[in-house]
Amino acid sequence: MFCPKCGTQVVQGHSYCQKCGAAVAPPAAAPQPQMYTAPPMSGQPLIAAVKTSGMAIASLVLGIVGFVLAGGLFSVLAIIFGGIGMGQINRSHGALKGKGMAVSGLVLGIVGLILGIIIIALVGFNLFWIRDISSDFHY
Repeated sequence: MFCPKCGTQVVQGHSYCQKCGAAVAPPAAAPQPQMYTAPPMSGQPLIAAVKTSGMAIASLVLGIVGFVLAGGLFSVLAIIFGGIGMGQINRSHGALKGKGMAVSGLVLGIVGLILGIIIIALVGFNLFWIRDISSDFHY
């Protein structure tokens, strides 16, 4: 760097010229390139969006279908996916959401499975009872 008054080279780190005593400003640091980030659009959250567990969504959907159809494979899958989804959510430390969906799917799956078992038991009992009654009547 050089003295702005007399033009003598100034030793780096000194703030005054050794020849004339003029104040010398330290060299300006090279400007840092600035990154442009677009401002958030209206309605867009300012923080990163938290994802919902796909297993929790699947559990809820399968739980509803299993409940409506009273059991079957849908209820069993809802229970399995609900357990997996809750495990994923607990291990994610806040990166995944949807625990309520996973629990709801799990509960609906259990209730649907119980309803299915009750319906199968009632149908089986009724078929046995009808067969038993029909054997009492001889034409």
